Amino acid sequence: YTSFLFLVLIIEKFLVIEYFDKKIKEGLFKHELEISNYLHNQIKTVKDIIIYGEENVDSPIVTFNVKDQHPHDISTIIDNYGIAIRAGQHCCGPLMDLLGINASARASIAMYTNKEDIDNFIEALERSISLFK
Repeated sequence: YTSFLFLVLIIEKFLVIEYFDKKIKEGLFKHELEISNYLHNQIKTVKDIIIYGEENVDSPIVTFNVKDQHPHDISTIIDNYGIAIRAGQHCCGPLMDLLGINASARASIAMYTNKEDIDNFIEALERSISLFK
């Protein structure tokens, strides 16, 4: 039984390596870089956005707040549009203290994210902001 599980794990690791090797050859990192840049450029156009680490446009993560709004409220509303973002301290309370905030929102991309996903996120973000005006 143990030998069989070991064999399954070896095959699984081989398949994962093969999968990512194929994705890398197809331009996975180029795609993620392009989508990251698109996300960062699009979120900068949203009114009342405060971006943390704005110069890090190659990052697949953008951390932000909306002026005068709690990130949990923003993330909850965006969730109603079928888009998941994170809100909270993201395991870095001391950084939040240093920034003088008690929480932030965080959007991230993955290898399957496309421009339409980003556009939908930006639209949901703008709609959520408009609810508080």
